[in-house]
Amino acid sequence: MPEKARKPRISALEDMRGIAMLGVIGIHVGAQYIVGNHLANAQLVALFEIVSRFSVPIFFFISAFGLFY
Repeated sequence: MPEKARKPRISALEDMRGIAMLGVIGIHVGAQYIVGNHLANAQLVALFEIVSRFSVPIFFFISAFGLFY
């Protein structure tokens, strides 16, 4: 049985996956920071939450793309 040719790696997807991982870590760290710190700047925490929420849809995209690539 002949071997299948491997498709080339897409480095942009790996970069996006790394950024999305940092975003997920940021979501969890931000939630713990809000609970543990009563002196937290509400606007700064809200901005951080908004910026880090992009990571879950990116993970879904990368997973679906990897399945069908």
